[in-house]
Amino acid sequence: TSTALVQDCFSQITEHNSHLNAFIKVQNESAVLEKAKEADDRFIKVFKAIIVWIIYEYTCNISISGIIKGPLDGIPITYKDNFCTKELPTTCGSKMLKNLLQDAGAIMIGKTNMDEFGMGAFGPVYNPIDQERRVAGGSSGGSAAAVASGISLGSDTGGSIRLPASYCGVIGFKPSYGQCSRWGLVAYASSLDTVVILIPSFLDIISKYDEKDPSSLPPKLRSINASLASFNKTNYTNLSELRVGIPQEYYVSELSDPIKNLWKQGISLLRSHGATIVSVSCPSTKYALPAYYILAPAEASSNLARYDGFGEEVKRRILLGTYTLTAGPNPLHLVKNGLSLYNRNNDEILEISDQLRKKNNGVDVIMTPVAISTSPKTKDSSFLSNSSSCTSTDDTRNLDGDNSFVNAYVNDVFTIPANLA
Repeated sequence: TSTALVQDCFSQITEHNSHLNAFIKVQNESAVLEKAKEADDRFIKVFKAIIVWIIYEYTCNISISGIIKGPLDGIPITYKDNFCTKELPTTCGSKMLKNLLQDAGAIMIGKTNMDEFGMGAFGPVYNPIDQERRVAGGSSGGSAAAVASGISLGSDTGGSIRLPASYCGVIGFKPSYGQCSRWGLVAYASSLDTVVILIPSFLDIISKYDEKDPSSLPPKLRSINASLASFNKTNYTNLSELRVGIPQEYYVSELSDPIKNLWKQGISLLRSHGATIVSVSCPSTKYALPAYYILAPAEASSNLARYDGFGEEVKRRILLGTYTLTAGPNPLHLVKNGLSLYNRNNDEILEISDQLRKKNNGVDVIMTPVAISTSPKTKDSSFLSNSSSCTSTDDTRNLDGDNSFVNAYVNDVFTIPANLA
């Protein structure tokens, strides 16, 4: 029942949140349980109607339309703390400061922890699958930790859901830009922010056109995308028709041996099931990080510079973005050229085989790591980057050794290109 699910969620939060720090704010339990009871009552009404229908040997007319609110009726859910909600305050993980899922019947349990405005520090989120105080990743670390603990809706600007999902052993899915409405999402970098999910079955529910969001794909384009997806759908049961690209630029020198070995094991596993493994090259990958760290801070400055009281990392990026916006057209001109090259390379790599033109050079998917290493321990990490960091306290930022401002951004080479595509 919904009541049992909600009770279990609150039990998990009570037991684990004190050491995971996954939640910033939790709903009042009695209020949530009341909503769960209402959902259970709706299901009981439907169940009774079906029983009557069976007793009368399917001869009577019954109507259950409008009783169940939607496919998520009574299912508890959490929101990353950069989604504006009516029930709980939104802080964006900062000390300063859409109802699609609710319409489908979901019950909000609480707001999950995150890097400040998707890039700074508010409080460490710890990895739920490791007792050695390892990071959960960022900036959606709280969302990933909450799901991995057994209990989310997040956002991804440069890897903010994929890295935490990788570290916490759950699936993090970043839809294409414009697929899910950003209405109600506090903006970091508007042209890169994407609403993401940690439970892929939510996609059909949140993938809707929203006239309030100018970047939302209109119905006509959605229908074209749907028809193309249906036309190109292939049965990959034995993977014999699947072409997997392995981009050579992702073999960065900082890639640790354990991750490199896991990558090779994954490639071998796909090959053993019949997939064709293809070595591909995307030379313009090297432009992705410079383009991102010109574009994202510039948009962050435009969106957030009017506020005060930011943490160290947010101030650093706003300062960089302000410089970009006042330095003339040259930096943004470089971004435009870099993105053009990168997207042209992507089009060549992901060119689906065209039987009419006898082409067979493209690949269906590419397979890459998400991070250069396994989840680091909090005491060993400098949490500096939007995607390669977890939320942390400031005293972890001045460590000696391999940690540096540059090294903290290395993970981004694996995730940022997808946001720029």
